[in-house]
Amino acid sequence: MWVLLRALSRRGARPPCGPSAPLLPPARGRKTRHDPPTKSKVGRVATPPTVDVAEFFVLSERYRQYRQTVRALRLEFVSEVRRKVYEARAGVLAERKAREDAAEHRELMAWNRAENRRLQELRIERLRREARDREQQQAEEKARQAREAEAFVQLKEREVLQLQVRSKELHHPREPGGAGGRSIGLPKELQLGRYQRRAGGQATAQGLLRAQ
Repeated sequence: MWVLLRALSRRGARPPCGPSAPLLPPARGRKTRHDPPTKSKVGRVATPPTVDVAEFFVLSERYRQYRQTVRALRLEFVSEVRRKVYEARAGVLAERKAREDAAEHRELMAWNRAENRRLQELRIERLRREARDREQQQAEEKARQAREAEAFVQLKEREVLQLQVRSKELHHPREPGGAGGRSIGLPKELQLGRYQRRAGGQATAQGLLRAQ
């Protein structure tokens, strides 16, 4: 029956019942799980091979040494990695990092001093310019005030002169048709005093005394 099933499986036909058989032969000519054992191996019992005690001891010792060596190498690698990490944090690299930080700090402080010096020079120049502008404004203001005062004095002088002329015309009228411009009915003493006031405005009383 099994021969028939194998022949049918090789031809690609499937029996109406029973387990499914593979359509292709197994690889490398081995039997499948469902194939029966051969007649020569029907009653064979699989016994493990004999083990040599000395060889087993040697192999065990060598495996122990191998595992010990590998474990020591692994621990050495781990310790090296940890040492590198420690040096990176607080060892030579940390010292180098501290030196670099100190150098950077010195550079920054030098730049800060140079910048402060530059800003101080600009501030001094600005204060000097403001002082010059302030002095110039004060000088211009003083000149303007002096011009205004001079103009005011000239205006007042013109007003005083106009008032003097008017007062003279009111107090000393001229003859109506006289060419010399003599005053009518004025004594010689008053005329002399009038001439003195026109010259400098002094000593009217002295002229009167001299006339007496």
